[in-house]
Amino acid sequence: MDSLYKCQTTPTFTRLTEGFKQWLHIIGYAPSTIDSLPRRTAELLEYAQKQGINSLSQIQNYHIRAYYETLKTRKSQQTGALLRNSTLNGIIRAWRLFAHYLEETDQGTLNVDIPYEIDETIEREILTTAGNKSLIQRSRRNHFRTTGQGNIKYLLWLWTKEQ
Repeated sequence: MDSLYKCQTTPTFTRLTEGFKQWLHIIGYAPSTIDSLPRRTAELLEYAQKQGINSLSQIQNYHIRAYYETLKTRKSQQTGALLRNSTLNGIIRAWRLFAHYLEETDQGTLNVDIPYEIDETIEREILTTAGNKSLIQRSRRNHFRTTGQGNIKYLLWLWTKEQ
C-alpha cells in the first residue's frame, strides 16, 4: 500500500483499495480525490478488520453504521471541533462510490444506506434594490467609480459600516 495510507489492512482489503484508486484515475477523477476517497475506504476496511472481519462479504450494514457513529464523535485534526456535516457527507460519498466500484467490477457488494447529513449553510444577507442604490449613491458621493474588484470590496465595506 502507498505510504499515503496509514491503515493496515488484509491483503484482500489492500488490493480492493488500490483497485479503487486505479479505477478513480481511469474514470478521470482529480488527483486529490484519487488520494482521499481510497483513504476513507481504507479507514472503513481497517475498522472492519479490527472487528474480526477479513473479507468483504462479512461486512454488514451495522458494521458500517457503527463505524459511522464513531466518526460523528471524532474531532478534526485541524480545528479540534467535531467533524462537520460536509466532511461526514464526503465520507459517505467515498463509501458509496467504493460500493459502486465493487459492483461495477464484480468484486462484491457493500450496502451503504447511511443518509447524508444536512449541510450547515451560512445565511447570507442579500442587498435589496434600495440597499444597492444606497451603496452606489454613497460611492458616487465619495468620487468612487463602481467598476472593478477593488471597487466591489469598497462597496461591501461601505455596506458593513452602514449595518
